[in-house]
Amino acid sequence: MFTHGRAVVSVAAVAWLGLSAVAQSQGAGPAANGQPPEGMQTAVLFDPAVGVNAYTITYPAKWNYQAMLWQGSPCDPISAPVFRVSSPDGLSVVERMPPFGWSWGSDAASSRPKQGCLDVHETVSAKDFVKYMSSMLQVEYVGDDSVPRDAAERYQASFDRLNAQSEQIAANGGALTHQWGDIAVAKIRFKNGTYPMEGRVSATIGCIGNRTRTFRGQPVETDRCQATVAYLYAPEAQFAALWAERPRIGAQPIPGYIDAWRAALQRQTQQVIALSQAQMAASQQNFANQQAAQLQAHNQFLATMQAGTDASMARAAQIANTQHTIASDYVDYALGQQTYRNPATGQATKVAAGSAVTWLSADGRQSYQAPDPNANPNGVLPGTWNRGQQTHGDGSPYP
Repeated sequence: MFTHGRAVVSVAAVAWLGLSAVAQSQGAGPAANGQPPEGMQTAVLFDPAVGVNAYTITYPAKWNYQAMLWQGSPCDPISAPVFRVSSPDGLSVVERMPPFGWSWGSDAASSRPKQGCLDVHETVSAKDFVKYMSSMLQVEYVGDDSVPRDAAERYQASFDRLNAQSEQIAANGGALTHQWGDIAVAKIRFKNGTYPMEGRVSATIGCIGNRTRTFRGQPVETDRCQATVAYLYAPEAQFAALWAERPRIGAQPIPGYIDAWRAALQRQTQQVIALSQAQMAASQQNFANQQAAQLQAHNQFLATMQAGTDASMARAAQIANTQHTIASDYVDYALGQQTYRNPATGQATKVAAGSAVTWLSADGRQSYQAPDPNANPNGVLPGTWNRGQQTHGDGSPYP
């Protein structure tokens, strides 16, 4: 199994800073005096598990902000900031996603699927990973974008330094670890309603491998990787300005947080041993409760069947009248769509599912969606815009 010591935290810290190692190398974050750069604002993420402020998020003034501290997963316990910042009209967006982790190895534990891990059992290059992410985001992958040479060299130098330290530890009888990784940026494009959009997906991948032996002297290899992903996009005409601004947008750990997090992790490891017996007892009780609930549901199902079909027959006409609505909703779901009505024109429009808000122009010719429910294009984009009203797939209103 992996040990979560200084080496693991060090390689993860490289990927934590800024949008990616690319953004971090170009100075994302507050100025040295603690004040945000001109035209920017900051927010602070608190880590309740550690009890201290963890990260400072820097983003453009007057933009909307959403964030949380990702507390890790069984695949990788390292905490990380997750945020989305968006322009007032909701069209320009910068996102930092939860980290993606995967592991493999020659020990028995590594051969079993692990919750929270990708089903990957080898090193994946950052270039391949951004292609995979583009597909997952359902956007068109246009091609690779260049990574600043100084950022790539600085990232590689961090691995060289950590591996040299590991070799010294191994020479003195310690376990040998090896760390590696790379950075890639992909160009993407898509359409948001009537707006052609341009964007970038960046991935910073860091991996660590341990080489140890069992008490019988048998070699054991365990490897683990983590990908930190940033996603930013804007209308084609506005993307160049957003891309130029990106070095100033990002997250940086507050001084002292990494040490506090490491100390909390060590305390948590000790507590796991003390709590294991209590957790086992609780699991047994939960299993008993689940069995009782299943038995009750089974008895209720039998009672319903024994009551006959009178109630279902009485509802047949009602179901027939609503069947078209149900079918239209199901088709929307299958196609990844949702239906919105323009309150100004009464026109129903099909848009992509999953966004927090859909805006429709008063003339019904333009539309776009935004992940932030507070986005409002009025006063920002030309014309008058109405907030769409979500309906059933056939355009009928929800009750």
